[in-house]
Amino acid sequence: MKREPPSMNHLQAATIFASQTYRLKTVPIRQPALCIVLSGTKMIHLPSGDTVTLQPKQAILLAQHTVWDITNQPDRDHSYQAVFVGFDATCLQDAARSSMHLTTQPIALLQKLDHASALLEATQRLLPKQTDHTSAHAKSTKTSTKISPEVFRHRQLEILLLIAEAGYHFPHTTQTDWLDAIRHLVQSAPHQDWQAANLAKSLNLSESSLRRRLQNHPLTLATIVREIRLEHALHLLQTTLMPIGEVAQACGWESHSQFSAAFQKRWGAAPSSVRAS
Repeated sequence: MKREPPSMNHLQAATIFASQTYRLKTVPIRQPALCIVLSGTKMIHLPSGDTVTLQPKQAILLAQHTVWDITNQPDRDHSYQAVFVGFDATCLQDAARSSMHLTTQPIALLQKLDHASALLEATQRLLPKQTDHTSAHAKSTKTSTKISPEVFRHRQLEILLLIAEAGYHFPHTTQTDWLDAIRHLVQSAPHQDWQAANLAKSLNLSESSLRRRLQNHPLTLATIVREIRLEHALHLLQTTLMPIGEVAQACGWESHSQFSAAFQKRWGAAPSSVRAS
């Protein structure tokens, strides 16, 4: 049976699972994000060679447009779980207006929070309660889609206000990047054969205008689309129980082996290592 793609709610808030240790290389943070470890250990490897280590109930705030090497390590019970919440520009602007009375400092790269109980409670209102590893993992996508977009946004705002009360805020911008628009389109249907013509039409641009923009970008359109597909594949493997072959097809690969090779080359870990069993 064909599965429905994850909702936009699920793309912005999800629970990450792992049953074995793996390290991912150069993971891009596309939106300002909060991550809270529930079990196991997360390690953020800094360019300096230092490591930021998170244990259960500790959180980290990650700034947009940063890139990190990340290790997820299960505990002795072979369980790693962490909640991840991203925030778009509109949500950040709403939070900024609501927290003007607070004195906060911007998060330039990352910020660790040792005590995140209040944030954890707030994130659990976005996501299903984690009780049993297997059942919660299997149900995570389906359950989270029951929250309406309006309620979801309200709960995201609650999290941002708690972050502001802790003394921090994510910088925000009103500028829309055309690459972000492409990313949203490809994420909505990563299996589709995305070419300049159909992307331009979906973006209400002429094909020539899109090609001119691409000429000034260091990556080709094919490379951009491939990167978005591999990011989406990583998300699906970390947060759902979809079989690897099904993830490959959902992200535009007909060959399981070619997908696995591309995934390993991009992230430095095999799909079988990343996917929780």
